[in-house]
Amino acid sequence: MSRKRIMVAIIVMVATVVAAYGIRDARQRAELEKLLGRDAKLTELIMRVETDSQGMSFMDLFELCDTTIKQRDGLLVELGGLSASEEIKESVDQLFSAENALTRAKCGYYRKLLTFTSAKNKLQHIDPINDLHLQTYELAMAPTKIHDVAVKISETEGRELREAAIVFAQAFQKADQAVQTIRSRKMTFISPIDGFRDANRKTWEGAAKAVAAFDKEWDTNIPY
Repeated sequence: MSRKRIMVAIIVMVATVVAAYGIRDARQRAELEKLLGRDAKLTELIMRVETDSQGMSFMDLFELCDTTIKQRDGLLVELGGLSASEEIKESVDQLFSAENALTRAKCGYYRKLLTFTSAKNKLQHIDPINDLHLQTYELAMAPTKIHDVAVKISETEGRELREAAIVFAQAFQKADQAVQTIRSRKMTFISPIDGFRDANRKTWEGAAKAVAAFDKEWDTNIPY
């Protein structure tokens, strides 16, 4: 075989290998982007709660959180079976884990909001005799006792709601950072986190306002 033919054969072989790797890389990216698309649908369900919660109860929300976490855990298993590079798979794994943490944090926030709201509503209808166990001759003490209950609510349920809001905000930030990491890997990815950023920020910022309004109403003088 002439030298020219050998060179032509080598060039063809190299081109074939490059093309094969290109096809494999494109296939891997398509598989990952499909997985990310399924993940985005789960994330959107949680992110849009503030803007599309008509008819949704707290229990509905808690069940939705549990369901999305379970389904995303399934995506994590599928991710392990893909043939993408370890660097990209690690980035996607971090994203899914961060989104699960965000879902838990958001669910935790709403659990604390429910507890705070229930305590606040109960205070509005408190019965000095049945709830505070005051005798008839002690009813003059009722305003002071009710105020003490308000202070306790602010110190416990109110504080826990504020703390849950901070955890929620931090989890959102970590999930957002994970999204940016995925994009830095040149992956096509539209995250629901972008579209519902403001709605979620208003939610966790609303915790401080709700507790502050309660403190003002009941004059609890709780320092923060």
